[in-house]
Amino acid sequence: MNINSIVEYINRLRIEYACEQIKKKPSISNQELADLSGFTSIVSLFRNFKQYKGYSPKEFLKHSRTE
Repeated sequence: MNINSIVEYINRLRIEYACEQIKKKPSISNQELADLSGFTSIVSLFRNFKQYKGYSPKEFLKHSRTE
């Protein structure tokens, strides 16, 4: 396993954790979500969320409510 795949694995875990937090507390702020998920900034959270889920945290919340 190389460094890139380790970083990708950790980021995937962080995004999955962020998804759980969004479902538990839909009113969570972006800053709190980034902090709880281990991202250093909201920009980093959004970039990774979009990369792994295909949409933003807000869009994820909308999708998760319809499922």
